[in-house]
Amino acid sequence: MTARAGAFVAVTSVALAVFLAVALSSVWYRDWPVDGSASFTAVTNYSGPMGSLLAWLSIELFGRVFAWLVPFGLLLLGLATPIRRLPVVSRFLFESAVLVVLLNAVFALVPPTQNT
Repeated sequence: MTARAGAFVAVTSVALAVFLAVALSSVWYRDWPVDGSASFTAVTNYSGPMGSLLAWLSIELFGRVFAWLVPFGLLLLGLATPIRRLPVVSRFLFESAVLVVLLNAVFALVPPTQNT
């Protein structure tokens, strides 16, 4: 990867990480697409409708807590690209994604808290 492409990937990854972190931190349960009857134009998420959609997708895929691994992983990717540590970070991100999927499967089968 050339230095110019590495800089582009680094800046883009960090910008996406910040955008997604803002979107996740300002999720509102009455926003579109969380509430299907809500208006697309009346989104209160600070990152707008696109950020609301990305936050909703992250939360639906990984859960409320593990969704924060997505911006964290993008930030690591952006920071590791200029210092040529991309293989180490990509392996870490892959292992983290596998761990998140397995933890979600365990929590789906055996909830950590149950009403008794």
